[in-house]
Amino acid sequence: MEYILFISSFFILFYGGDLLVKSSVLLAERFKVSTLIIGLTVVSFATSAPELFVAMKAASLGILNFEYNDITLGSVLGSNIANISLVLGISAIFFRIPISQQTIRFHYPFLLFASVLFIILLSLNQSIDRSTGLILFSLLVFFISFLIWNSKRKNKLSDSKDVNQSVISLPHNLSFIILNLFGGIVLLIIGSDFLVKGVKDIAVMLKINERVVSVSMVAIGTSIPELSTTLVAAFRNDTNLAVGNLIGSNIFNLLAVIGLTSIFYPIRFSSSIDSLLNDSYWMLFLTILLGLFIFFNSRKVIGRIEGGILFLIYIFFIYSLI
Repeated sequence: MEYILFISSFFILFYGGDLLVKSSVLLAERFKVSTLIIGLTVVSFATSAPELFVAMKAASLGILNFEYNDITLGSVLGSNIANISLVLGISAIFFRIPISQQTIRFHYPFLLFASVLFIILLSLNQSIDRSTGLILFSLLVFFISFLIWNSKRKNKLSDSKDVNQSVISLPHNLSFIILNLFGGIVLLIIGSDFLVKGVKDIAVMLKINERVVSVSMVAIGTSIPELSTTLVAAFRNDTNLAVGNLIGSNIFNLLAVIGLTSIFYPIRFSSSIDSLLNDSYWMLFLTILLGLFIFFNSRKVIGRIEGGILFLIYIFFIYSLI
């Protein structure tokens, strides 16, 4: 029964996330937002929605039982690790992923800054309280504001028709879009509830830590929206959306998912955070490695070799958890 609940939660989260992605992009299209901005904001937030709902549910239960907070942070860190090594790795193996100048100059440096800041705050406080959450979420507001300002300054707001062809198959009727938007949210709420309960039951049954299940199985499951969106965007040659979605998703996971969750439910841990810090270092290592691929690559393309390296690193990471 535990496994049925656990597996079914992924299907619910996937379908809910898919509805949210499609409806969110269609809404953004009505404001004539460029594909890169959509990828870094709307799609990133929508594909991070499973992580947000799982984190919120686990953190709310963590008020009474601190062990649930391992699920909160483990799922986010595991998702960020999976996004770079698994999702980008697989995508780059099948498709060449060009890197835009905006990503090189602005978006990647901000991701690196957010990752380092998160580790510093976690190390100093040994918890994630409301003040830390406010700092993280404020940075997200700054990041989004900067994206909008920079896009307007360069007068690059454009029709995002290509995105519609790549990831959208819903009618453009506004009421139908909104209905799908809320339908996706409802499914995410149900799926996250099933997933958190399933993780707890499986961890108890297998006598392993909730963190291990969260960083591995949960992270892979909640990264499915990123994988599907990135593969479809890369197949349609919409590389701005592909790379923007992944970098934006990792930024949203740290600043929105952890930030918002800790504002409502301060995250405290029942034991040492050494294991979670170790996961944070893995995340930082992969972020730095991504930077090396970006800045020390004359082609400015993440190809099969880089993708293969990232994928092998993910295999090694999972093996280290066993």
